[in-house]
Amino acid sequence: MSSVSPFTMTLPAQGPFRELAPDLAAKYAELAGGSAADGKALAAALDDALAKITAAAGPDASVELAFRPANGGVDIALRCGDRSSALTHALVAGKQ
Repeated sequence: MSSVSPFTMTLPAQGPFRELAPDLAAKYAELAGGSAADGKALAAALDDALAKITAAAGPDASVELAFRPANGGVDIALRCGDRSSALTHALVAGKQ
């Protein structure tokens, strides 16, 4: 059973704070029961999703990320302006 709670955060779509999201996703995956490898994989997937969803974002745009533990994984909903995406990542490696 996961010991993490769902949460939502909003970050600037561009700039240094956007870079926090993949690091946070990695830690969230580990807290949800995944391994460091699961965290790295989720961070890479979120980085790719963020690049796509924020590609046309203006300098003042923000991106909302909603993290939620899922059955055996992590769900992240992304929204930037009128664009949205959903990321579901299974925690396959598990903690050793």
